[in-house]
Amino acid sequence: MLRVLSWAAGMAALATVALGSGSTGNALASSRPRSVAVRQSWSRVAQWPRPLATHRSLDLLAPERASANSQDYPDTSGDSGNAPDVTSIHVTNDDRGMLTFTIALSNRPALHEQDNIDILFDVDLLNEAKKTTGFNGADYAFFEDTTGGVVGRWNGSYFGAYPTPSSSSSFANGVLTFSINRRDLGNPAPIVGFVVLTSADAGVTIDEDAPDSLLGGWSVFEIVAPGTTPTLGGKLALGGATSGAPFTATLRFTRSDAANPTWGPLVGKKSTCNARVGGKVLHATARASDGTTVRCTWLLPQGSAGESVTGSIGVAFTSPPWAKLTRAFSRKIR
Repeated sequence: MLRVLSWAAGMAALATVALGSGSTGNALASSRPRSVAVRQSWSRVAQWPRPLATHRSLDLLAPERASANSQDYPDTSGDSGNAPDVTSIHVTNDDRGMLTFTIALSNRPALHEQDNIDILFDVDLLNEAKKTTGFNGADYAFFEDTTGGVVGRWNGSYFGAYPTPSSSSSFANGVLTFSINRRDLGNPAPIVGFVVLTSADAGVTIDEDAPDSLLGGWSVFEIVAPGTTPTLGGKLALGGATSGAPFTATLRFTRSDAANPTWGPLVGKKSTCNARVGGKVLHATARASDGTTVRCTWLLPQGSAGESVTGSIGVAFTSPPWAKLTRAFSRKIR
């Protein structure tokens, strides 16, 4: 999506920077790719063409946040020059904490000798407004070329080799798959920023950054961690119950994680209104629902004084299925 970047003078010398120690135990590759040595030198590059450290408030991040534990990120085709051309990125996480990135390329059934594909991670994106960490926000990086892949962590000067026992990668038929447990990225929560970069000349120029993003560099994936799924709580309010008159029940609901959301917007909201008097089912004459309230109204039968109106009122979201709340009620009719 961005054809750019003739790197600063001296890149030939920078490419000889040695890989930091500690590669033993990396599950990706026993030999380091050329891209690691090149990317270690990023701290000495005078200017990145589209600053990765462009961070916004959580409100502005929200449109790109996932509403489930998987998300697709499209990218424009044909915008990478001779470099690997990213067309889509699929990101998932599971209950074990595994993050998986599946990156599809349109022009590389197999990688060429000088190709690099790199993923940068900003694991404390929400805190960057206060203090930028890592390299322009990038705390960890994954580097892939024809020799395989390796994970690096920013050490203040370069991305040094970093043991990640949980990580694995593969490349076949134009698709790169990379998996890593979130604990090996410092347990980021609730979101992680990422960007994918590609090069056809071992990093001398970067011809692609993906996916297409509204955030000046970082795209956002929301991590759903075990035990952090929100539930719904609420208060029920009942109106007066008079024979032959309307009767209204109101449910005001809130998310358990309202103060610190661990999930994106809940979708597929449905409200339920159930009531009966004696053995007769009542049909709601009016119902209303907004972001925090469900209201149901029924017409009580004539001559029902002395009986009770019973029923329930609720709200549920189809995604995720556990986000639901129901409150039962009973009120004597006058």
